[in-house]
Amino acid sequence: MKVYTAALFFFILGISECCAEPDSLYIKPFKNQLIISVFTASKVSTLDYEFDNNERVFNLQTYRPNSSVGMGVGLAWNWLSVSATLYNFKPNEKYGKTTSFDFQTHWFFSKFQLSVSLQDYTGFYTKDEENENAIIIRPDLHIKQYYAFGQYVFNNKKFSYMSAFSYDQQQLRSAGSLKAGLGIYYSEISADSSLYLGDSGKNRMYYKDYQIGPNVGYAHTFVFWRRCYFTASITAGLGLSVKNTDNKFRLFPTFLPRGSLGYNGSNWTVGVSA
Repeated sequence: MKVYTAALFFFILGISECCAEPDSLYIKPFKNQLIISVFTASKVSTLDYEFDNNERVFNLQTYRPNSSVGMGVGLAWNWLSVSATLYNFKPNEKYGKTTSFDFQTHWFFSKFQLSVSLQDYTGFYTKDEENENAIIIRPDLHIKQYYAFGQYVFNNKKFSYMSAFSYDQQQLRSAGSLKAGLGIYYSEISADSSLYLGDSGKNRMYYKDYQIGPNVGYAHTFVFWRRCYFTASITAGLGLSVKNTDNKFRLFPTFLPRGSLGYNGSNWTVGVSA
């Protein structure tokens, strides 16, 4: 049933995309369907931990993984793109060891944007507030963050998300678009002992959070010097959240910025995105 549902979903998307004819004054599809890319990337998941003693809240530590910059290659065919990191530079050993699984996939259609992210990190470090030279290594700290995120692009005839992030179209003139969609998020934090080092251990950390909610945003691509572009995108939403600590429903804001800067040649593109 799930396979048929997914197939029907992408079939509907495919029909929608075939019927979407962009304005040729604003968007130019590249003739080359196969795109090969080389990239460097840095992906991190950090945790800001606060401790509440019923009188005031202390922002005690920021835990970071010991990760490094990676290099990889990617392939894209029409709307489908796949990329993989093939080499990671060696991180600084004094910050301990981090093992991680980091999978992200993004589909940029003319009318739709879909993103899925699976992050699983074990092993973090922090610095003592009183002595920044003292490094505290927490190999037991485990963080998971999963999400699925989709949006509809309203001004899809004049604005191209694909030109900024999948590079199979070129934005010829500056244009922007409103967008709206839905996000589903899951977070989990666990550790063998309390994250607050001065505590006896009664605040041992085990936390799960489920969140779902709508979002709305705006994206704009600025084209200058004919072939240079800068794309800025901001999305804000409101998520209904429930935690395993008390099973109470709460509303939380969500915020997702995204940007891209680059140059389009005749058969090549160089750019940076975040």
